[in-house]
Amino acid sequence: MSPVTKSEEVVLEQKFFDHAYELREGYRKRMQRAPEAAANKKAASDARRQANATTEQMGPPTEAVALGRMDFSESGTLYVGMYPVWDKGEAIVASWKSPVSRAYYEVSPANPLGLTKRRRFSTDGNRVLDFEELILVSMAAEIAALEEEYLAPDSLLKDLERHRTGEMQNIVRTIQAEQSRLMRELPDQLLVIQGGPGTGKSAIGLHRASWILFQDESRIGTSDLLIVGPSQIFIRYINKVLPGLGDRDIAQLPVAALSPTVKVGGEDSTESAKLKGDLG
Repeated sequence: MSPVTKSEEVVLEQKFFDHAYELREGYRKRMQRAPEAAANKKAASDARRQANATTEQMGPPTEAVALGRMDFSESGTLYVGMYPVWDKGEAIVASWKSPVSRAYYEVSPANPLGLTKRRRFSTDGNRVLDFEELILVSMAAEIAALEEEYLAPDSLLKDLERHRTGEMQNIVRTIQAEQSRLMRELPDQLLVIQGGPGTGKSAIGLHRASWILFQDESRIGTSDLLIVGPSQIFIRYINKVLPGLGDRDIAQLPVAALSPTVKVGGEDSTESAKLKGDLG
Protein backbone atom coordinates (compact mmCIF):
# COMPACT_ATOMS: atom_id res chain seq x y z
CA MET A 1 0.00 0.00 0.00
CA SER A 2 1.43 3.37 -1.02
CA PRO A 3 1.83 6.02 1.71
CA VAL A 4 -0.84 8.71 2.05
CA THR A 5 0.20 11.97 0.39
CA LYS A 6 -0.04 15.31 2.14
CA SER A 7 -2.90 16.45 -0.11
CA GLU A 8 -4.80 13.28 0.83
CA GLU A 9 -4.09 13.99 4.49
CA VAL A 10 -5.56 17.47 4.07
CA VAL A 11 -8.74 15.90 2.63
CA LEU A 12 -8.97 13.54 5.62
CA GLU A 13 -8.46 16.42 8.05
CA GLN A 14 -11.19 18.38 6.26
CA LYS A 15 -13.62 15.53 6.88
CA PHE A 16 -12.89 15.78 10.59
CA PHE A 17 -13.25 19.57 10.53
CA ASP A 18 -16.63 19.23 8.76
CA HIS A 19 -17.83 16.64 11.29
CA ALA A 20 -16.73 18.70 14.28
CA TYR A 21 -18.31 21.80 12.74
CA GLU A 22 -21.68 20.04 12.42
CA LEU A 23 -21.47 18.97 16.07
CA ARG A 24 -20.55 22.45 17.27
CA GLU A 25 -23.16 24.29 15.24
CA GLY A 26 -25.82 21.68 16.05
CA TYR A 27 -25.18 22.28 19.74
CA ARG A 28 -25.34 26.05 19.17
CA LYS A 29 -28.78 25.70 17.54
CA ARG A 30 -30.07 23.50 20.35
CA MET A 31 -28.90 26.03 22.94
CA GLN A 32 -30.59 28.87 21.06
CA ARG A 33 -33.87 26.91 20.94
CA ALA A 34 -33.75 26.03 24.66
CA PRO A 35 -35.83 29.05 25.84
CA GLU A 36 -38.74 27.84 23.68
CA ALA A 37 -39.19 24.80 25.94
CA ALA A 38 -39.22 26.82 29.18
CA ALA A 39 -42.23 26.47 31.47
CA ASN A 40 -42.66 30.20 32.13
CA LYS A 41 -41.23 33.62 31.32
CA LYS A 42 -38.67 33.59 34.13
CA ALA A 43 -37.42 30.14 33.12
CA ALA A 44 -37.27 31.28 29.51
CA SER A 45 -35.27 34.37 30.51
CA ASP A 46 -32.83 32.25 32.54
CA ALA A 47 -32.49 29.76 29.69
CA ARG A 48 -31.87 32.56 27.20
CA ARG A 49 -29.20 34.09 29.44
CA GLN A 50 -27.48 30.72 29.81
CA ALA A 51 -27.74 30.05 26.08
CA ASN A 52 -26.20 33.42 25.23
CA ALA A 53 -23.34 32.89 27.67
CA THR A 54 -22.65 29.41 26.32
CA THR A 55 -22.76 30.36 22.65
CA GLU A 56 -20.50 33.35 23.29
CA GLN A 57 -17.96 30.95 24.76
CA MET A 58 -18.17 28.91 21.54
CA GLY A 59 -17.05 31.83 19.41
CA PRO A 60 -18.47 32.78 16.00
CA PRO A 61 -19.63 30.13 13.48
CA THR A 62 -16.84 31.30 11.15
CA GLU A 63 -14.14 30.14 13.59
CA ALA A 64 -12.22 27.00 12.59
CA VAL A 65 -13.03 24.10 14.90
CA ALA A 66 -9.34 23.34 15.49
CA LEU A 67 -5.93 24.93 15.18
CA GLY A 68 -3.84 21.82 15.78
CA ARG A 69 -3.71 18.13 16.52
CA MET A 70 -1.82 15.96 18.98
CA ASP A 71 -1.07 12.29 18.39
CA PHE A 72 -0.37 10.53 21.69
CA SER A 73 1.76 7.41 21.92
CA GLU A 74 -0.80 5.66 24.15
CA SER A 75 -4.17 7.42 23.96
CA GLY A 76 -4.89 8.22 20.32
CA THR A 77 -5.50 11.60 18.73
CA LEU A 78 -6.87 14.84 20.14
CA TYR A 79 -7.41 18.16 18.38
CA VAL A 80 -6.85 21.56 19.99
CA GLY A 81 -9.02 24.58 19.27
CA MET A 82 -10.24 27.87 20.61
CA TYR A 83 -13.27 26.10 22.09
CA PRO A 84 -14.01 22.45 23.01
CA VAL A 85 -16.17 20.19 20.82
CA TRP A 86 -17.87 17.08 22.18
CA ASP A 87 -19.12 13.96 20.39
CA LYS A 88 -21.36 11.62 22.44
CA GLY A 89 -19.81 12.76 25.71
CA GLU A 90 -16.21 12.56 24.47
CA ALA A 91 -14.05 15.60 23.80
CA ILE A 92 -12.74 15.44 20.23
CA VAL A 93 -11.44 19.03 20.34
CA ALA A 94 -9.90 20.34 23.56
CA SER A 95 -9.84 24.02 24.51
CA TRP A 96 -6.41 25.63 24.28
CA LYS A 97 -6.86 26.52 27.96
CA SER A 98 -7.30 22.91 29.12
CA PRO A 99 -4.43 21.10 30.93
CA VAL A 100 -4.10 18.49 28.19
CA SER A 101 -3.44 21.21 25.58
CA ARG A 102 -0.28 22.27 27.38
CA ALA A 103 1.58 19.50 25.57
CA TYR A 104 0.55 20.97 22.21
CA TYR A 105 2.36 24.23 22.92
CA GLU A 106 5.33 22.97 24.93
CA VAL A 107 6.28 19.73 23.16
CA SER A 108 9.77 19.42 21.69
CA PRO A 109 11.94 16.57 20.36
CA ALA A 110 13.91 16.70 23.61
CA ASN A 111 10.69 16.56 25.66
CA PRO A 112 7.90 14.84 23.65
CA LEU A 113 5.41 14.90 26.57
CA GLY A 114 3.82 11.63 25.45
CA LEU A 115 3.25 12.75 21.84
CA THR A 116 4.38 11.00 18.69
CA LYS A 117 3.62 14.04 16.50
CA ARG A 118 1.96 17.45 16.48
CA ARG A 119 0.23 19.19 13.60
CA ARG A 120 -0.46 22.91 13.22
CA PHE A 121 -3.12 23.81 10.69
CA SER A 122 -3.44 26.75 8.34
CA THR A 123 -7.13 27.43 7.78
CA ASP A 124 -9.47 29.82 6.04
CA GLY A 125 -12.59 29.78 8.15
CA ASN A 126 -13.21 26.08 8.70
CA ARG A 127 -11.41 25.07 5.50
CA VAL A 128 -8.06 23.31 5.96
CA LEU A 129 -5.44 24.83 3.67
CA ASP A 130 -2.27 23.11 4.90
CA PHE A 131 -0.49 21.84 7.99
CA GLU A 132 2.99 21.79 9.50
CA GLU A 133 4.00 18.60 11.27
CA LEU A 134 6.52 17.97 14.03
CA ILE A 135 7.48 14.27 14.11
CA LEU A 136 8.69 13.04 17.48
CA VAL A 137 8.94 9.27 17.13
CA SER A 138 12.14 9.08 15.10
CA MET A 139 15.32 11.01 14.34
CA ALA A 140 14.90 12.82 17.69
CA ALA A 141 18.53 13.83 17.90
CA GLU A 142 18.54 15.40 14.43
CA ILE A 143 15.25 17.16 15.01
CA ALA A 144 16.41 18.48 18.38
CA ALA A 145 19.41 20.04 16.67
CA LEU A 146 17.02 21.85 14.32
CA GLU A 147 14.44 22.71 16.98
CA GLU A 148 14.73 26.44 16.38
CA GLU A 149 13.10 25.88 12.99
CA TYR A 150 9.88 24.99 14.72
CA LEU A 151 9.64 28.14 16.77
CA ALA A 152 7.99 29.93 13.85
CA PRO A 153 7.04 27.52 11.02
CA ASP A 154 5.80 28.87 7.71
CA SER A 155 2.12 28.34 8.60
CA LEU A 156 2.45 30.50 11.71
CA LEU A 157 4.31 33.27 9.90
CA LYS A 158 1.59 33.31 7.24
CA ASP A 159 -1.09 33.44 9.93
CA LEU A 160 0.62 36.34 11.71
CA GLU A 161 0.95 38.24 8.44
CA ARG A 162 -2.66 37.59 7.46
CA HIS A 163 -4.10 38.81 10.74
CA ARG A 164 -2.26 42.12 11.09
CA THR A 165 -4.76 44.87 11.89
CA GLY A 166 -4.86 48.04 13.93
CA GLU A 167 -5.93 46.03 16.98
CA MET A 168 -4.21 43.35 19.03
CA GLN A 169 -5.41 39.86 18.07
CA ASN A 170 -5.40 36.73 20.21
CA ILE A 171 -2.28 34.58 19.72
CA VAL A 172 -3.79 31.16 20.39
CA ARG A 173 -2.55 29.85 17.03
CA THR A 174 0.99 31.06 17.59
CA ILE A 175 1.70 30.49 21.29
CA GLN A 176 5.25 29.24 21.77
CA ALA A 177 6.53 26.96 24.53
CA GLU A 178 7.95 29.64 26.83
CA GLN A 179 4.85 31.81 26.40
CA SER A 180 2.67 28.82 27.29
CA ARG A 181 4.67 28.15 30.46
CA LEU A 182 4.24 31.78 31.57
CA MET A 183 0.51 31.79 30.83
CA ARG A 184 -0.04 28.61 32.83
CA GLU A 185 1.92 29.53 35.97
CA LEU A 186 -0.23 28.93 39.05
CA PRO A 187 -1.94 32.17 40.20
CA ASP A 188 -0.65 31.90 43.76
CA GLN A 189 2.10 34.51 43.59
CA LEU A 190 3.20 37.67 41.84
CA LEU A 191 4.34 37.02 38.27
CA VAL A 192 6.47 39.65 36.51
CA ILE A 193 6.95 39.31 32.74
CA GLN A 194 9.80 41.39 31.34
CA GLY A 195 10.94 42.01 27.80
CA GLY A 196 11.62 44.63 25.18
CA PRO A 197 8.95 46.38 23.08
CA GLY A 198 7.03 44.04 20.80
CA THR A 199 8.02 40.81 22.58
CA GLY A 200 4.44 39.87 23.43
CA LYS A 201 4.26 40.78 27.11
CA SER A 202 0.74 42.23 26.90
CA ALA A 203 -0.57 39.33 24.83
CA ILE A 204 0.83 36.83 27.34
CA GLY A 205 -0.78 38.72 30.22
CA LEU A 206 -4.20 38.81 28.55
CA HIS A 207 -4.12 35.13 27.63
CA ARG A 208 -2.99 34.32 31.17
CA ALA A 209 -6.05 36.15 32.52
CA SER A 210 -8.27 34.05 30.25
CA TRP A 211 -6.52 30.85 31.35
CA ILE A 212 -6.92 31.73 35.06
CA LEU A 213 -10.67 32.29 34.61
CA PHE A 214 -11.00 28.95 32.82
CA GLN A 215 -9.09 27.03 35.48
CA ASP A 216 -10.75 28.45 38.59
CA GLU A 217 -14.08 29.91 37.51
CA SER A 218 -15.74 28.84 40.78
CA ARG A 219 -13.41 31.10 42.80
CA ILE A 220 -12.37 33.81 40.34
CA GLY A 221 -14.91 35.63 38.19
CA THR A 222 -14.70 38.36 35.58
CA SER A 223 -15.52 40.97 38.24
CA ASP A 224 -12.36 39.95 40.16
CA LEU A 225 -10.03 40.95 37.33
CA LEU A 226 -8.85 44.39 36.26
CA ILE A 227 -6.70 45.03 33.20
CA VAL A 228 -4.70 48.27 33.50
CA GLY A 229 -2.91 49.88 30.55
CA PRO A 230 -0.72 52.96 30.18
CA SER A 231 -3.24 54.94 28.12
CA GLN A 232 -6.73 54.90 26.61
CA ILE A 233 -5.17 54.36 23.18
CA PHE A 234 -3.52 51.18 24.45
CA ILE A 235 -6.81 49.98 25.98
CA ARG A 236 -8.54 50.47 22.62
CA TYR A 237 -5.75 48.46 20.99
CA ILE A 238 -6.15 45.43 23.29
CA ASN A 239 -9.84 45.54 24.26
CA LYS A 240 -11.03 42.86 21.80
CA VAL A 241 -8.56 40.16 22.84
CA LEU A 242 -10.40 38.87 25.92
CA PRO A 243 -13.88 38.92 24.33
CA GLY A 244 -12.34 37.01 21.42
CA LEU A 245 -11.22 34.36 23.91
CA GLY A 246 -14.75 34.09 25.33
CA ASP A 247 -14.16 36.31 28.38
CA ARG A 248 -16.49 39.30 28.50
CA ASP A 249 -17.27 41.97 31.11
CA ILE A 250 -13.68 42.30 32.34
CA ALA A 251 -12.81 45.88 33.26
CA GLN A 252 -10.00 47.34 31.12
CA LEU A 253 -8.88 50.82 32.18
CA PRO A 254 -6.02 53.25 31.54
CA VAL A 255 -3.93 53.97 34.63
CA ALA A 256 -5.22 57.56 34.74
CA ALA A 257 -8.74 56.24 35.39
CA LEU A 258 -7.66 54.72 38.71
CA SER A 259 -7.45 58.11 40.48
CA PRO A 260 -10.21 60.72 40.90
CA THR A 261 -10.27 63.53 38.40
CA VAL A 262 -9.23 66.87 39.88
CA LYS A 263 -11.28 69.77 38.57
CA VAL A 264 -9.74 73.24 38.40
CA GLY A 265 -12.12 75.51 40.30
CA GLY A 266 -10.33 78.83 40.26
CA GLU A 267 -7.33 80.82 39.14
CA ASP A 268 -4.61 82.47 41.21
CA SER A 269 -4.34 86.20 41.24
CA THR A 270 -1.16 87.76 39.86
CA GLU A 271 0.10 88.41 43.38
CA SER A 272 -0.53 84.81 44.52
CA ALA A 273 1.10 83.39 41.43
CA LYS A 274 4.21 85.52 42.01
CA LEU A 275 4.36 84.48 45.66
CA LYS A 276 4.08 80.74 44.80
CA GLY A 277 6.77 81.09 42.20
CA ASP A 278 9.15 83.09 44.38
CA LEU A 279 12.33 81.14 45.14
CA GLY A 280 12.67 83.05 48.41
